[in-house]
Amino acid sequence: MPVLDSFLIDHTKIKSPSLRKSKVIVTPKKDKITIFDFRFCLPNVEIMPSKGIHTLEHLFSEFMRSYIDLDDSFSMRKVVDISPMGCKTGFYMIIIGDFIYKDCKIIVDYWRKSMLDILNFNKDVFGANIYQCGSYKFHSLSEAKKIASNILSKKIIILNNNDLYLNLSLIS
Repeated sequence: MPVLDSFLIDHTKIKSPSLRKSKVIVTPKKDKITIFDFRFCLPNVEIMPSKGIHTLEHLFSEFMRSYIDLDDSFSMRKVVDISPMGCKTGFYMIIIGDFIYKDCKIIVDYWRKSMLDILNFNKDVFGANIYQCGSYKFHSLSEAKKIASNILSKKIIILNNNDLYLNLSLIS
């Protein structure tokens, strides 16, 4: 059975908050798809609260998309999805296109701007209604704001996969 890419990363080496270009997938038509790991919490030490994650899923997704999709330097690269990790320590973002290190710095800037947008957000959460959300009562804007405040209080670093690979002898 193939091992998932995230299981090849040593989670004891992951820092938080951090951005990591997880991998690039090349489609049969040679399109490139990049997956990013936004680490909000330190793995196996912290987790985000469930209602806060759900609210972030609605808000962070909208704000990040607006920044990236409207950035002319990213004109051929569009956000496909932004979704929370099951371990409650971060989010994944899938984008059409490949990115270089300079682009990662811009994405970190957009992450910070998105967190500031969430901190200042005082409206109804986008899509948090019975028609657009499968669990519309399961939200907490205050928890989302606490998560955003925590990110804004720290320096976001960019991680490199080469520094994080798991020594497989540790688990065999």
